[in-house]
Amino acid sequence: MIVAVDTNILLDILIPNPSFLESSRRTLNQYVEKAPLIIGEVVYAELAAQFDDELLFKTFLVSTGIRQVPSGNGALWTASRSWKRYNEHKKRKFLQSRRVLADFLVGAHAAVHAGNLITRDQGFYRTYFQNLKIIDPGR
Repeated sequence: MIVAVDTNILLDILIPNPSFLESSRRTLNQYVEKAPLIIGEVVYAELAAQFDDELLFKTFLVSTGIRQVPSGNGALWTASRSWKRYNEHKKRKFLQSRRVLADFLVGAHAAVHAGNLITRDQGFYRTYFQNLKIIDPGR
């Protein structure tokens, strides 16, 4: 088992978010003991923006046991298919866009490289990445 981690979980701990700090920390600690934790380029970049020092950021990743795994063409293709489906659905339903391509890159990376994703953004990932197991820290 490999588990990908969404940015919102890590920011809950770093910033910290009083509403989600404990549940996110507990879930992360639970899975760090069970499985390798990974992130893709998007989560890496979003998370790195919270640090002024690259060495400090890398130390955070090592101390949490999180490693960055490159997406690769398979994950990028998966993201493109989900992004396309989303935009087609949005046009048919005349919906305002609230999703950006980065969300699809996170989901596709998790689906291709882990099969599991710790996130609070369950509905979106369940809709566009049905084979991805969502781990909800609130449960």
